[in-house]
Amino acid sequence: MKNSELAPLHRALTNVGNLKGVKFSYAVAKNMSIIEKELEIIGETKAAKDFLEFDKQRQEKRLKLLEKHAKKDEDGKPIKKENGDYELESISKFTKEVSALFEIEYEANKEVVDEYQKLLDQEAEIEFHKVKLENVPEDITTGQMNLIFPIIDES
Repeated sequence: MKNSELAPLHRALTNVGNLKGVKFSYAVAKNMSIIEKELEIIGETKAAKDFLEFDKQRQEKRLKLLEKHAKKDEDGKPIKKENGDYELESISKFTKEVSALFEIEYEANKEVVDEYQKLLDQEAEIEFHKVKLENVPEDITTGQMNLIFPIIDES
């Protein structure tokens, strides 16, 4: 399993956390703890910190562009919809400008992005606590089972 697959597996385990069964619940909790520790280690790497800083700056620039392209009220403040999104004057102008910005940002930070991608593409060196198939709750859905398959022992 690659490092990039750990966070989605953690979310999947969270989503099956309400299913019953002592052995199943133990395996879910144990694996969530294992994954959390590994994600913490990954987050402490230089590659992850550099990427998060790059992404934070990129999102701040995107927000400024949103505010720039937003419709303004009589006081000149950006108008937001009920859901909190900005109401844009021209979506196409915003999209064009943000795409150009992100392309420039990506090229300027290609090394940072590439290093982080290498980290995510590495095999995770963790061993999961497996749960026997017979201990998986009967009310688990096919979708849920598919998502947590790495922790299932079929033997």
